[in-house]
Amino acid sequence: MKSSTIKLTKHKIKHVNFRDLSSISGFSTDYGTHGIYYFPARFIPHVVRYVLDKYCKDGCIVFDPFAGSGTVGVEASLCKARSILWDLTPLIKVLILAKLAPFDKNYLKILEECILSSMEYPDTFCPDWPNIEDWYPSDLLYILKKAWAYYYNEFPDKLEKFDFQKQKHISSLYAVVLLYLSRRLSYTDDSIPKLYRSKIKKMKINKYLNNPRKIFRSIAKRKIKDIIERIRIMSKFLPKNNHLPNVDAPVDALAPSYWHISWPKKIDIVVTSPPYLTAHEYIRSVKLELYWLKFRHTTIRKLRKYEIPYRNAPNVNINSKLYQKIEKKLCNKRLIYFKNYFNSLFTIFRKIIRRLSPDGILAIFAGNSTLCGLEIPIPLIIVEHLLSLDLKIEEILVDKIKRRKIFKGRNNLNPEGIIDESLIIMRKS
Repeated sequence: MKSSTIKLTKHKIKHVNFRDLSSISGFSTDYGTHGIYYFPARFIPHVVRYVLDKYCKDGCIVFDPFAGSGTVGVEASLCKARSILWDLTPLIKVLILAKLAPFDKNYLKILEECILSSMEYPDTFCPDWPNIEDWYPSDLLYILKKAWAYYYNEFPDKLEKFDFQKQKHISSLYAVVLLYLSRRLSYTDDSIPKLYRSKIKKMKINKYLNNPRKIFRSIAKRKIKDIIERIRIMSKFLPKNNHLPNVDAPVDALAPSYWHISWPKKIDIVVTSPPYLTAHEYIRSVKLELYWLKFRHTTIRKLRKYEIPYRNAPNVNINSKLYQKIEKKLCNKRLIYFKNYFNSLFTIFRKIIRRLSPDGILAIFAGNSTLCGLEIPIPLIIVEHLLSLDLKIEEILVDKIKRRKIFKGRNNLNPEGIIDESLIIMRKS
């Protein structure tokens, strides 16, 4: 197959503001339950909604193999579509149930009462987290251990009057409250996703020690009220019989066939935002949460080995002259990341395209990155290669990133961050 070289002329690329383009224009990027819990590099809902507004028909099945915090699943439910979500990070199972919880005025009373009860609970739960004492002052850690023990041992009994599905929603909401407390009351910097002890945060936490129980209760109540309000707002838009996403995590989409991963038999639309080439290690960013959710240290370390681009991937014949040109210029130190990244993406996309319905849509949201001082035009490389796989361009939309978190003074492989991102929409021929 010959390498597909393209020149994307101005009429093929359109510069847009997705916040003004979809049917949720005017809404913030964390509207409703989308902002229920912080997740690094979260997929903004306006991009997903644009694709669904334009290409989703009744009964369509939407797939996101890099589902992150579940943005695609939430928007698909709002659009009365069925969705399948995969991710390497198991946190998505908690987040999606919390984000799509039906509104119930009793939530506030249940969650607040249980928070108060948890502080008096006699037992404690200690996660399999080496050196956990380095991340919390002892007084606050003790309260958190009691709260989590109550969640695992007593909280399920409080939900017996609810049906099974509602029990799962309420349990996930309570877990989100405890996860928020577990991060807020730790020494890790609130502005950085990865665990990072901050002097400023330590000074702040030390002030809490005058009355740790009062602080715990106060932060919990504020978070519970915020969550309930977000659910109330989202309930205005959710269909009565909305389709809950089919969530599978952790999933290694690159796993060989003998791992018996059950790929979807039918996919009508793929909407996804692949991992960044640099900057984010998602498992490392959420390992605090995974520890408290009973994941063992060895399991978390194993999951980190499967992350793109830090894991080896099958070699793919990449049909892109841009790729070949940059490959020759990259320094050896970062070349392995470059190869792993595109080999991983194209292996997964090839599997998806096989299952994509005739005339199906593949929508990929990605931005350029930088390695060894070279700008890597990720969207253009993706387009060049996918054109050789019987896909045709529907549209390419570029949106300038409005808010960026760039951390100075640290070993950031992409110090200038990503300036804009492109939505590549292709159709199966």
